[in-house]
Amino acid sequence: MEKKLPEGWKEYKIKDIGDVVTGSTPPKKDPENYGGVLPWIKPPDLDIDKFVSTSEETISETGRKKVRLLPKGSVLVSCIGNIGKVAIADTELCTNQQINSIIPDENIVVSDFLYYTIKKIRPYLENIASSAVVPLLNKTDFSNINIKLPPLETQQKIVSILEKAEETRKLRAQADELTQ
Repeated sequence: MEKKLPEGWKEYKIKDIGDVVTGSTPPKKDPENYGGVLPWIKPPDLDIDKFVSTSEETISETGRKKVRLLPKGSVLVSCIGNIGKVAIADTELCTNQQINSIIPDENIVVSDFLYYTIKKIRPYLENIASSAVVPLLNKTDFSNINIKLPPLETQQKIVSILEKAEETRKLRAQADELTQ
């Protein structure tokens, strides 16, 4: 028997809460595409911090025309290889094709809430990914994943609590390190 959602909550497919964008790689044979200021995010850049704004490799003005630009606030999710690594874009950037990004509809979902939701459902994402040789969650399957969302005001309250808990966890880790 399926659980009833709390009052005000709704279930959405990811594709219905924002635009889902798969990253791309400008041709490597043309070095003019690289070495600019536009961050080009790959899976190793995710899950380091909640926000991502820099990368080892960058895209040039020439390469910028060959990538899909993502605005600040986009939620980036690795969907090839290490499934479910996540971060929020803290600046305009682009990603490689291993990452599906959600540009959230701010009338439906808060980026921070979506970030925590993806972190929570990571085991589910890993489980549904096909794994011929490398685990893969294609854009269509990713876009059709159902997630449950409370009203925006409730999302903000939950994010505030989770951020306090995360800060406390970090302080605790620092205290444990100092104790050692």
